Amino acid sequence: AHRAGVGRELRPETAVPVQPVQPNGVIPGATGENGIVGQTRVEPRHHLPQVQRSRDRARRLPCAILGMRSARCFGPRRGFERRQRAHRLQESARRCGDRLRRLNYAAEFIGARVVEVIICPPAPYLEMAYDIATENDFMVGAQNLSQWDGGAYTGEVSASMLHSMGVTHAILGHSERRSYFGETDSIIATKVDMALKYSIIPIYCCGEVLAERQSEIHFQVVRRQVSEALFHLGKEAIQQVIIAYEPVWAIGTGVTASPEQAQEMHAFIRSLIAEKYGSEIADELPVLYGGSCNAKNAAELFANPDVDGGLIGGASLKADDFAAIVNAF
Repeated sequence: AHRAGVGRELRPETAVPVQPVQPNGVIPGATGENGIVGQTRVEPRHHLPQVQRSRDRARRLPCAILGMRSARCFGPRRGFERRQRAHRLQESARRCGDRLRRLNYAAEFIGARVVEVIICPPAPYLEMAYDIATENDFMVGAQNLSQWDGGAYTGEVSASMLHSMGVTHAILGHSERRSYFGETDSIIATKVDMALKYSIIPIYCCGEVLAERQSEIHFQVVRRQVSEALFHLGKEAIQQVIIAYEPVWAIGTGVTASPEQAQEMHAFIRSLIAEKYGSEIADELPVLYGGSCNAKNAAELFANPDVDGGLIGGASLKADDFAAIVNAF
């Protein structure tokens, strides 16, 4: 039961039946949102050469990426609450991992893995997440990385540091980084280069705010973002990138772009890649949706031919909800 896309990866038409995950778990960080579901093919916990990654990308598999932000902790209970958050991370990640192992075991009967998951926790939890990832069936990504390779940049986490920890992916250009930290497409382009230098796959975020959508300049905005941040890359390098379209007006608001709106923008982004690098590369490059995707609307969004998955926000905070999104492929 697969659907064939023209020049695209075969994907399950229906979810593989599995046993439900036992009780609900809350992903640590409790206040964060930055998850991703998409398609890519990377050998877990290994930094493959660029050429090998390109071969692996030739047949993309569905992938889910989950990210979180840490909750604030104040007062004398700070240490206790930190330990509680760490325990929640371990329990929730193990539940997700158990679901994923069952999904992938069932998928052996149809000759392909169903889904791959990348968990993107805050920097203090990366090592813990990596340890859990070795026991489960997902990879570890960072929520950001420094634009500098090294030097006196207090508080920054460099790509080389992340690489040494086993991190395989990094979220770059998220709307919150753009609005709160003033990151420009030029800065993000530098971060993309830094990630690729250390064999870290960039998950590049782009998207318009509400005023730009209402002014009907959203296509121009996304064209500028994609071209300025990515079009300096060569053909081999661009194949290592994942693009996530996040309509800023839909992030954390509960408002979701309609399946038609999502498909329209994803097709436009793919056409930009095709213009620059050719249709073969464009067809294989994952483009994810990232605006209030949840367990109820995931299947409808993912059914679109150019929506390869989703950047999951609030729905990533509960293991059962996130597992339901994973199972929506």
